[in-house]
Amino acid sequence: MYHAEQNFRVQLVIYIAVLALASFLRVQPWGLVAIVLAGGIVLVLECINSAVERLLDLVQPRLHGYVREIKDIMAAAVLVASVSA
Repeated sequence: MYHAEQNFRVQLVIYIAVLALASFLRVQPWGLVAIVLAGGIVLVLECINSAVERLLDLVQPRLHGYVREIKDIMAAAVLVASVSA
């Protein structure tokens, strides 16, 4: 997963940077828990997005309208989670 998906690597680097910054700023424990949960949700959604994209590419190699729409919805879910985190 880490080597194949560039978006996952970017999200992971940002997640680690945010954790380092939170540690440097001495964020309260409950704040750190919130950061870990939010970052974890983003990474899990990125994994699900990658899995759905690969499955759709396997089932429907040519880009069908529904396939494009599903991929867009999954990408939007990751984007919303990233911005919300």
